[in-house]
Amino acid sequence: MLLALAVQARASSDQRETMLAGILSTTTDAIVSIDVQSPVLVLNPAAETMFGRSAAEVLGRPIDLLMAGRGPSGAA
Repeated sequence: MLLALAVQARASSDQRETMLAGILSTTTDAIVSIDVQSPVLVLNPAAETMFGRSAAEVLGRPIDLLMAGRGPSGAA
């Protein structure tokens, strides 16, 4: 019984992850997620376009990387 519950919980978790990945990849809103220490954990395609940087070059690096060289209005 315990194994069945663990398998069901894992399947539910996988479904949530798949759904979230679909939302992140298709939304037109820029989404950036960071943790307490400020490394970027998520940068969706809309955010890549907005900041002109790929997720590959930003993930795991400080959020400041996205803000470098930007003036008060957000323009470079």
